[in-house]
Amino acid sequence: MIEGTKLGLSSPWDLYYREVEALFKHDKDIKVEMDDEELALNIIVKTVDKYAALIMLFPNFKKFGNVNLKININLSISSKIDLDKIEDVVDEYSRKPLIAILAQLFQDNPILSFIKTISGVFVNDLHYVVFKKEVVQYFADNLGDIYGQISTLYQDLAKDVIGELPGICYCTDCDKMVFTTKEESVTNWPLKG
Repeated sequence: MIEGTKLGLSSPWDLYYREVEALFKHDKDIKVEMDDEELALNIIVKTVDKYAALIMLFPNFKKFGNVNLKININLSISSKIDLDKIEDVVDEYSRKPLIAILAQLFQDNPILSFIKTISGVFVNDLHYVVFKKEVVQYFADNLGDIYGQISTLYQDLAKDVIGELPGICYCTDCDKMVFTTKEESVTNWPLKG
């Protein structure tokens, strides 16, 4: 090891927390926190519909080798909702198709571009959840080759966080752009939208 260097390693559950947080960081209704003492991922939700969608898509525990990360999904304290209504909504979501649950989960989240369903010829329909592409710009980077820097970040996060679901394809849009820099969209070069 080189003298004076530090090696910092993250646990797999810490990486998972960062992926969940990145997937929902632009959503004003969802907040993600990590409780290292309890080894728990806390997802706080403001709306009952997104709460029900998360309950349907996320397990209670995520296993990393011999470590179990507890996943707590809670409604925000500021959400004044009758408990019977919550149970009714969760029950209703248990009967909905997966694509409707995903549509509700990503509603009003600016990373989602659109959702499209293609009717299957011989079997079930295929559903495409299409995220906006993202430009990851590094300090003193040249935007002249902007198309070489576009990543499929949100598509990859959805695959890692939500996982593979039958009939669901996560994709990245070719037309819409999200900027991720310290000064997000200072110039919005070259596209707006």
